Amino acid sequence: MSAVGHTPGPWLAEPADFFGDHNIRQADTGNIAAVAAVVSNLRDPEEVAANARLITAAPDLLEIITRLIKWDKDYSWNGYAGLKALDAIIADGAAITAKITGDNA
Repeated sequence: MSAVGHTPGPWLAEPADFFGDHNIRQADTGNIAAVAAVVSNLRDPEEVAANARLITAAPDLLEIITRLIKWDKDYSWNGYAGLKALDAIIADGAAITAKITGDNA
């Protein structure tokens, strides 16, 4: 468990099972216990997969939000160093957005 009380990321979504459900688990740890599950409930398989991607990105989204809050406190609009730090946060946010939407172009 992390300092904030949840299972640390990164998380990954397993492929849909026989019922169309996706288990979400911790990546790269060997721990196969599910963190969460996205249940299909007869929804469109593409929608269920998109929901799984969104849930899988939760730890990354929390990290980006935390970095933005820290940036605002530490740099705000205080010169070049602050803008370089903000550029890095925005680039990481764009990468996470692409991961969620499946747009890896």
